[in-house]
Amino acid sequence: MAESAHSLLQERKYPFIFAFFILLIFVISLQTPAATAADLAKSNPFPSNPKTPPLSSPSNSSTISLNNDSSIGNITTDSNTNTGASVDNAAAVDDGDQVVDVEWELCEGSAAVDYIPCLDNWNAIKALPSRRHMEHRERHCPDPTPKCLVPLPKGYRIPVPWPKSRDMVRSFILWCNFSEESFTMPNVVDTLLIGALLLHHGGCSTITSMVEMCGGYFVNWSCGCSTVRSMVETSFSGSCFTYLVHMVHRYGTTMFPILSLPNTRRISIGVVKSGDYFVFPGGGTQFKNGVNQYIESIEKTLPVIEWGKKTRVILDVGCGVASFGGALLDRNVITVSFAPKDEHEAQIQFALERGIPAMLSVIGTQKLTFPDNSYDLIHCARCRVHWDADGGKPLMELNRILRPGGYFIWSATPVYKSDERDQNVWKSMVALTEAICWKVVTKTFFDSSQIGLVIYQKPMSSSCYQNRKENNPPLCNRGNRRNNSWYAPLDSCLVPLPVDSDKWPSPWPERLINTPQSLSAEPDAEETFKGDTRHWSALVSEVYLGGLGINWSSVRNVMDMNAGYGSFAAALINQPLWVMNVVPIHRPDTLSAIFDRGLIGTYHDWCESFNTYPRTYDLLHSSFLLRNLSMRYQ
Repeated sequence: MAESAHSLLQERKYPFIFAFFILLIFVISLQTPAATAADLAKSNPFPSNPKTPPLSSPSNSSTISLNNDSSIGNITTDSNTNTGASVDNAAAVDDGDQVVDVEWELCEGSAAVDYIPCLDNWNAIKALPSRRHMEHRERHCPDPTPKCLVPLPKGYRIPVPWPKSRDMVRSFILWCNFSEESFTMPNVVDTLLIGALLLHHGGCSTITSMVEMCGGYFVNWSCGCSTVRSMVETSFSGSCFTYLVHMVHRYGTTMFPILSLPNTRRISIGVVKSGDYFVFPGGGTQFKNGVNQYIESIEKTLPVIEWGKKTRVILDVGCGVASFGGALLDRNVITVSFAPKDEHEAQIQFALERGIPAMLSVIGTQKLTFPDNSYDLIHCARCRVHWDADGGKPLMELNRILRPGGYFIWSATPVYKSDERDQNVWKSMVALTEAICWKVVTKTFFDSSQIGLVIYQKPMSSSCYQNRKENNPPLCNRGNRRNNSWYAPLDSCLVPLPVDSDKWPSPWPERLINTPQSLSAEPDAEETFKGDTRHWSALVSEVYLGGLGINWSSVRNVMDMNAGYGSFAAALINQPLWVMNVVPIHRPDTLSAIFDRGLIGTYHDWCESFNTYPRTYDLLHSSFLLRNLSMRYQ
């Protein structure tokens, strides 16, 4: 047989047979990859939704995603091949039967690089009947949802890595509309020209309002209103400054293209300009001897606070550049720092660039997006919130989210100054705190820094509420309070305390693995929680940390978009990063359990934009989120 085949080929009697075999081999080689790819596609139990258009312009990289709709937002592998369709190309749907043309455009405008749809809806803001209660700093999401892409700023560079970023960030992270030649920048200043806005870095002090009257601009500083002329001619006292500024109003925001006066009074050092960087030495209006000494003074005043053991989860209201929260990281304390987007110009962006947990928010007319009884301690250092406003609703909101037995630290001039205005504020605060059963644990004044503070404690049980002479404010109707803070108005009542409110969580780090007090009473809830913890612990250690090619040293700010019990964050606890645990409002409410574990998080509706600046997070984690969204999500 072999000799016959050899003879046929040698004599070339049947050349068509030779050609046939060559053609057969070629056809088989073409069919094999296609079949293999088809088999792989059939083996995926959770195929991606083919109707979803691309969310961003593809780059010279390929995105790695886990099976079962568990994906990581910033994991890329280098490639010289464009692995996706162009942003202008069509997205195929329904197995190729239909084609939907989606053309993505860049967001336009001078502020497009920092565009936040639900906070920058100027049409809605201008139509507000009142701004008295900070309505203009609350969420006003546009309808329809914008479909433009936020552009990268010109000259964008990779941020300074952690932990160096806590002390310094690149000076061009906030994008200025004017060149440095257009203004004078002292080496150490309390006010910086940032993104065409005047930013006052005096702790939490800032410009409170600006109005145009009689042809001149009036600036409302902490010392009152003054015209531009009087700012030049008058030497202010206290925490006021003598800057000549030229103000131009645009889109409801005041711009300052000129900043120059040589004799600037420098009473706080929150930020220092050094070459191409902003440096954070840890000073501020209330941290005149440094933030670390301030923190140490608090613990000496009230040792029971026990930073990093009893006190683990903190909320810092009106946080400035978050130096307080940043310093507490060394003490195993995690702090959510928040401030409005524009009232504290870009300071939250500073905080996030530093690698410190922060978010944009305001105590206005709506509840904060946290569950009841969440935080171990709340801090306000000249945060400029009128706690007694609107019948005391702002302070009652703090009372709602403060854990029973938790502390509120208030460091502000009404605590330690004796002028009439401050004393009137103090008297109002005394009446309000007594009405909600807060007791003064300590009130002190630090001679070295010439500042004072008062520490209040929330009651451990509802007995004080029941024994008040007047039921004012009244107790809230218990009802179903789960997931109740999303777009919900502030309460004018006190939330009844849980039956087991006298139980404080275990000391850190034991509370991370212990069963949360707020866990559902359903029979299998505890086993579900423990199973979830084991699952993510194994997956992170065996796959995420070593099997995905992630350079974890470059990852600092992380978001878990569908956090469940926070077990993904718990599994990463020994990594030099922090995780914002997001509980979607359409999912089971597990956020209280996350706080019980000593982690941080927030509610959110993924139909809408998140309250943060573009380019905030180094890594986004999503597990079983997108396939569970309702049809209204576009």
